[in-house]
Amino acid sequence: MCCHGNSLSLNWTNIQTMARHVRIVMTSSVADQLILCAVDIFGTSSIWPKPSLLKVLHSNDDESCTSTCARHQMMCEYSFFPLVNTFKALSEGFKCDSLTETRKYMSVFPSYIQSGDNGFVAGSCVTTKISELLSCSGHHHGYLRLCPCRHYRKGQVALPVEL
Repeated sequence: MCCHGNSLSLNWTNIQTMARHVRIVMTSSVADQLILCAVDIFGTSSIWPKPSLLKVLHSNDDESCTSTCARHQMMCEYSFFPLVNTFKALSEGFKCDSLTETRKYMSVFPSYIQSGDNGFVAGSCVTTKISELLSCSGHHHGYLRLCPCRHYRKGQVALPVEL
């Protein structure tokens, strides 16, 4: 099964015709056929993994989101960072004395600053303006991360449990 049950077996000549209609694809070559799994085909869009799979967890001091999620038998889902890199998400997760958006080149945001350093005041919640710095592996002393986690199938981390 592929992308909500939409599995299309096509020969290579048909692929070029469909290519302009497909925005994101995963392909696998099987004999003379190409199995095409489209996330966005012919204008119908879907987000994967589904945002409903998001489980927001707080890290311990100096702990990465990878470790935080693993401690709860989950994995850090990088694609969910835009959902937690917000003042609303931080305010729901921590008692923020202030809210700050930064351009600092640190891969530890979104975070609650426990002990002030790097120009941040203790008690502040910080998001990043630089989405390329969002990272599951970042950690720093005095920072509590807001982590986007999800469950996964053992041996198949790409597949959520709820498929």
